[in-house]
Amino acid sequence: MSNRPEKQSGLLLIVLCSPLLLLALSSGCGKKPAPAAYPDTVPTATQLAASRLHQFAVRLQALPEAQRDDAVQQFLRENPVTPLIDGDNLVGIFWYGPAQTVTLNGDLQWAWSRPEPLAAIACGDNTFFYCLHQAAADARLDYLLNVDGRDIVDPRNPRVTPSGFGPHSEIIMPAFKPNPALRYRDDVAHGSLDSLWFTNRNAPQLPRPLEVYRPVAYDGSVRLPTLYVFDGLEALNYMAYTNVLDNLIADGKIQPVLVVFIGMLREDGQLIPDRLMALANVVADEIVPMIDDTYPTVRAPAARAVAGISIWGNLALTTAFSHPGVFLLAAGQSTTVSDSLLEALRQATGKAPNCPAFRVYLDVGNYDLIGGAMEGLTFLQANQRLRQELDRRGIACSFAVYNDGHQWANWRERTGAILRYFFPAANPGIAPPDGKAAPRPAPEP
Repeated sequence: MSNRPEKQSGLLLIVLCSPLLLLALSSGCGKKPAPAAYPDTVPTATQLAASRLHQFAVRLQALPEAQRDDAVQQFLRENPVTPLIDGDNLVGIFWYGPAQTVTLNGDLQWAWSRPEPLAAIACGDNTFFYCLHQAAADARLDYLLNVDGRDIVDPRNPRVTPSGFGPHSEIIMPAFKPNPALRYRDDVAHGSLDSLWFTNRNAPQLPRPLEVYRPVAYDGSVRLPTLYVFDGLEALNYMAYTNVLDNLIADGKIQPVLVVFIGMLREDGQLIPDRLMALANVVADEIVPMIDDTYPTVRAPAARAVAGISIWGNLALTTAFSHPGVFLLAAGQSTTVSDSLLEALRQATGKAPNCPAFRVYLDVGNYDLIGGAMEGLTFLQANQRLRQELDRRGIACSFAVYNDGHQWANWRERTGAILRYFFPAANPGIAPPDGKAAPRPAPEP
């Protein structure tokens, strides 16, 4: 589950713009400067001068309207696919057909908070709509078009990625390098999934589906470290977890690990934010013992990790900070940082020098959400503050910022980084006799 709003009506900024004001384009329209900690998407004059789309729009605007359709058809034959990327940083989106308005929304529109109309040039019965953006050279971003009030994927973009809100079109910038471990491989052996149900007397937690990944050739003779993943069924669908596990284990990059994917329920919406601790307690006090009784696992908190995205990243970190005797490893991706999470951290680390030996993984996007649970802070800023709090308390933390948004396609690219950080093949992840977690290498990019 992602808490990215598709529409934030209080934040919408609709700016009508003329195609004659091409040098003032910001994603097709002149806008106020982006908020602090959000990348500038306004193309520079130099970028526009080198843009094929910009040059075509200037020529098209200068033609008599009766001649424009032929010019557009020729342009489409030469440029059949969107986005049109020039150089390392300039992105062009265009749409052609009979429509009154075409609006663009996505990670470049201030994290889906400010959908914007595309500039339009009338071409008889059809209209040529277009926009230009500046984006980081290694960015991977989602977007949708809205044609006369209907959201659609970009029909000229062959790259479509799933999300919690349905398919999105995808922008891949030239320097972006996809994680090869995401791909299914025929040349490696594959683990298996067991389907379980967790039940207890707490009605909101009943029943709860679990999927348990068992590595290939697992016969129960060796105790395995464990990873618990919140919103686990969605993670299985969108993050290619089983492919990554199979590939990294086969390639000797991580040790075999048991992964418990925890399904979330409709009732879990009532847990946000006040009752997250209730679910944290259920996981630590009931689900973990259930798994330990069912599978041979390493029953040490330094060999047990919990992970989640967005609000479930908050839950993962809260679960570890409130139950250090169960979890010492915790990962949050685009974590919804809240005052309650920071308080859980303070409570967990307030007894130095007996502070638990936590290890934390965090990543967040440069194009992540503008607003979060901490007033006045973007997701990036809130995660930076959390990292500072961890550093202040001497907690080992792998922290990375990627040129991506609040999307499953972002988080799945980092699945392998989490696994390598917590379960590297050279280190079994078991705490040494002094009770402190052994150091681990930082994740690969």
